[in-house]
Amino acid sequence: MYCAGRHFLILKPSQWTTSCSHGYVCYTMGAVLIRLACSLPLLRAYLAVPLPLTQKLLLLYRMVRNKRKIVSATGFFEQLVMITALLKLKVPGVVVECGTYQGGSAANLSLACELTNRKLFIFDSFQGLPEPEKPDREHTVLVACEIHVYKRGDWHGTFDLVKANVTRYGSPEVCEFVRGYFENTLPSFAERIGFVFCDADLKESVRTCLRCLWPLMSDGGIFFTHEAHHLEIGQLFFDEALWNTTPPGLVGACCGLGITPQPDGFMGSCIGYTIKNPEIRVVSQEIGVSERVKVAL
Repeated sequence: MYCAGRHFLILKPSQWTTSCSHGYVCYTMGAVLIRLACSLPLLRAYLAVPLPLTQKLLLLYRMVRNKRKIVSATGFFEQLVMITALLKLKVPGVVVECGTYQGGSAANLSLACELTNRKLFIFDSFQGLPEPEKPDREHTVLVACEIHVYKRGDWHGTFDLVKANVTRYGSPEVCEFVRGYFENTLPSFAERIGFVFCDADLKESVRTCLRCLWPLMSDGGIFFTHEAHHLEIGQLFFDEALWNTTPPGLVGACCGLGITPQPDGFMGSCIGYTIKNPEIRVVSQEIGVSERVKVAL
């Protein structure tokens, strides 16, 4: 028996399976349509990238294929947002990925790097996470009312597996793999950087990435993090003690960018980003609701 408004319908036992099956199909189709509708702005932004249409469609196809072939911590639309930002990026510098798991995001980033003539440096221990300090073992995800727990060896992707995935599905010729924990490998890195994707999980690991890579970034460069929805990670981008200047902030702090529907009914994701010394294009004098004076710089 179920209720539709004030009307009750009694189902015979023989009808239960059919009814549940139809309900599941309707629910699935509804979820697909909602996700498709939400993805249209992302696809429009991607297709607006100044590249030949054939190149964009081929890259999109390869990204979809790679997401199905390689186990990845990042969702397809999260990757699409980052790839779109990378393809539109005008500032000089290499691309850096910190934390690659099994190479899913690295494979797709390498395809974009090939199109934009950039080098991709992939930093990972290839042994999983280091031993987290006690305060770093649990992270708060406010938007989901969850605690995420980490230990040594989590998110372990072997070097051979990652290299094989990138070689088969990406553009290995633009890639350089750097093995070791970040505190041992990043301090000696000296390349000018245009784009960073940091999927380091631990607060101290993300802090190391910021300390070592931020000074190397070009003005206008983009720094993406995959732990934007973690309270502890989001706080780093507003920590004056870390930055010794005005912190850059984080778009999507504590909830992630509004990319896909979440269980609470809002839009969200795991990724967020910040921009180094962004170019200010408009100054708006905020007088009132209908009284704003905007001046283009």
